[in-house]
Amino acid sequence: MGALVCVAPSIHAQDGGGAVRGYTLSPRLSSTATLTSDINRQGNGVADGALIVQVSPGLRFSSNSGRLRGFFDYALNGVSYVKSSARDEFQNSLSAALTAEAIDNWAYVDFSSSIAQQAISAFGSQVVDGGLGNGNRAEVWTVSVSPHVRGTLGAIARYNARLTLGATNTRKSSLADATNSSLQLGLGGLDARALLSWSLDGVLQRQAFKEGRHTTNDNVRGTVRLAATDELQLSANAGVDSSNLRGSEQEQRASYGLGLNWTPTERTKLSLQRDHRFFGNGHSVTFEHRMARSIWRFVDSRDVSSDTGQSNGSGQGSNYDMFYALFASQVPDPVLRQSYVLDYLRKAGLNPTAAAVGGFLSSAASVVRRQEASLALTGVRDTVTVLVSRIESRRLDSLSRVQDDLSDSDVVLQNGLSFSLSHRLTPQSSANLTVSQQKTSGALSSQSTTMRSILANWTASLGPRTSVSLGARYVVFKAERNPYNEKALFANLNRQF
Repeated sequence: MGALVCVAPSIHAQDGGGAVRGYTLSPRLSSTATLTSDINRQGNGVADGALIVQVSPGLRFSSNSGRLRGFFDYALNGVSYVKSSARDEFQNSLSAALTAEAIDNWAYVDFSSSIAQQAISAFGSQVVDGGLGNGNRAEVWTVSVSPHVRGTLGAIARYNARLTLGATNTRKSSLADATNSSLQLGLGGLDARALLSWSLDGVLQRQAFKEGRHTTNDNVRGTVRLAATDELQLSANAGVDSSNLRGSEQEQRASYGLGLNWTPTERTKLSLQRDHRFFGNGHSVTFEHRMARSIWRFVDSRDVSSDTGQSNGSGQGSNYDMFYALFASQVPDPVLRQSYVLDYLRKAGLNPTAAAVGGFLSSAASVVRRQEASLALTGVRDTVTVLVSRIESRRLDSLSRVQDDLSDSDVVLQNGLSFSLSHRLTPQSSANLTVSQQKTSGALSSQSTTMRSILANWTASLGPRTSVSLGARYVVFKAERNPYNEKALFANLNRQF
């Protein structure tokens, strides 16, 4: 295992008087060597062992004050395979979420982007390490730019308007390639905490799939909210949906629903929403409870998803996504939370871009039911996290002729389970254990895969900016085609400058 050595201090921008403005620019370099039995690529019972060397220079920008807030984190991962038939490659990794204040207290521009490794098919071969050669893997790029304004109309109402333009592009496949746009307009009462408040919202959505159809999904909805108590809010909404997702012609249907928000304490939140929509009944349930050393969280939702890549609408396809959501209440600031999650995953030996629940690429809208339960316990020297998820995807756009997982099966079920334990041995070192399972099934008996893995590692700090990790993993992948067992040893050296 080797690492490039360079000297480049973190940059803290200052004004003429020497005051810190609040943004940092931090280069880093990570080097990993993995000795693996690899996967059974050919399905002939012969494992292809290899030494995999990865060198990953990265750059992180973050700002939590001034007109620009958010973070931008990019890494280029060079992967070299020694004593293997696999070809060397470069992989990109990006996570970015920035907000610029263009005009004081009125106009803003949001920018978000991501690059991650994603399974092409949920029923194909799955891996826990993106460095392993796998023909069922593609690199998915997403980008979104969203200018928006918000203000008040005298003493009458508040308003907001947002335009969002986005695109998805995939290497090795065009299944997820698409462009999308949406226009959101809203009006509401000046005091959202009044005994009786109201809002009127409209959304126009357009999406063009490279291998699918051009679709529209519009709605107008009015909502009335009643503050029954300081802790309890009730709401009712009614409107009209207009969409061509279910047929070749634009279809209009009435929509209506009821909601409830209950916050008995600052640490406990419950949100319930039930709606009748053009695709059937939709709902959203969110419960969260924080104690001194624990976070309990449960989410259950059913809605339309046009998410073409990543996790097919789950919103938590990678390890980073899942833990970013888990620690939302513990670290509410998005900039600080991103650093917290990346540091947590590094110590646990988990790849931030690896799939937490294996998704698949799609070029048509689906109805997605997502259920997730998570628990984080923090002790004096121990941290335990438990994540359980279930994602059910069904094709909504029956006119699409694209060939993906939902063209052969009317349903894709993805179940995930992860348990992580971190024990601090000394102030500078810790031992970590992660056990996980991913299970995917479809309508056919042949559409079934199960991947179980166990990972153990030791991490230590060699200084204020240098850390090392040594570990081992064992993976069992069961499927009708190309099952495999993998055993691996790995070492990682990470240096921040």
